[in-house]
Amino acid sequence: MKSIIKTGLIFAFLLLVVAGCEYDGPVSQWDLVGEETDSPVITEVVPAAAVPGANFLTIVGDHFTDNQENVSVYINGYQAEIVDFSRSSIRIRRPDRSGDSLAIRVNVFGAVNLAKWEPYIISPVYESYGGFISGTALGCLAVGQDEHVYVVENSTAHDIFEVPPDGERQLLGQAPYAIQGGAVRSDGKLVLFANRKDIYDVGSDSVTVYATVDKNVYTGAFDSYGNLYTSGRRTDINIVLSDLSIKKANLYANDEVFCIRIEDDAFYALVQLRSPDESHPEIAVWRHPILDDQANLGDAELIFDWALAGEAYAETVPETFTMDSEGGIYIGSDNVSPILYYNPATGGVDEIYKGIVPSSAAKLVWGSGNYLYMIYSSDASEDDLLRIDMGNPQDRDF
Repeated sequence: MKSIIKTGLIFAFLLLVVAGCEYDGPVSQWDLVGEETDSPVITEVVPAAAVPGANFLTIVGDHFTDNQENVSVYINGYQAEIVDFSRSSIRIRRPDRSGDSLAIRVNVFGAVNLAKWEPYIISPVYESYGGFISGTALGCLAVGQDEHVYVVENSTAHDIFEVPPDGERQLLGQAPYAIQGGAVRSDGKLVLFANRKDIYDVGSDSVTVYATVDKNVYTGAFDSYGNLYTSGRRTDINIVLSDLSIKKANLYANDEVFCIRIEDDAFYALVQLRSPDESHPEIAVWRHPILDDQANLGDAELIFDWALAGEAYAETVPETFTMDSEGGIYIGSDNVSPILYYNPATGGVDEIYKGIVPSSAAKLVWGSGNYLYMIYSSDASEDDLLRIDMGNPQDRDF
């Protein structure tokens, strides 16, 4: 009897020991029971079709969950960037896809079914324009009357081309040197800057010297009075008046002026200052009102500090900019997203057609309509002229 009791006590003791040593760590993922969530649904996509100018798409529906990390959006296999999110709405950047029968898929982790929306139309937003040969450096971009685009191939011959709206380029002549920039006069004639003192005039049958300033210049623009404002690196603003006399503005004499634009009787310049301070940022777009027909300029107004472009652009230096008819500013750089938009009216900053337009933007010029022209320059020196469709003003969401 004592033996039986002893054996029972030992057995009970062993049970207690085993129970006390039971594994209480995390449950293996293989033993987890998946928690099924409601399947997402799409009820609408805004805009109904992604026309040019739409930088974002909004997917409206339900059951997108409360955790953005659990949601992914695909358009024909391309994973879209989500910029805003709620249980009933997902805002994505326009994807690098185009076509008239695309499929949008929303995947929610834990849901049995995907949300589907098809067919969806996304229009292409840019094209190679003018038929320029890959591998040839392009050194000038200007847009004149009736949307005629001017480009110089900086090959051995320095051929000057005019590209009319039909896209078929025409040879105008040959420049004497490699060309860095150009501007169109009010009479429709083209002048060229070669980072030299001479500024060249492109005539119907020859290229001649238009004016000569005392330092090398590579950028410039005409005002409504026919005055030409030019500059370069540490050259001041050299002004060729309509009577071809020359004067200086006594501005930016020690700085580098990357690009000049004239809009609404005002002088704009993208400048890198040699001696920046708290109120004068190193790289910025500045505005000076044009006071009269003698090209006298008013006080400087800071329009955009490049530091506000954000961390993604911290390692890039912009060298070109342009403006649309609504006052929006487009700044080009060698960033992977080469076109940055700034809205002076709202202070808004955004990347245009991110992941779609190739980098980098060597030159940008807005045309007379809804097209933005860009000289695309790759690391392999394979320059090309792109025509980017920015859409009607009412369709732009940036």
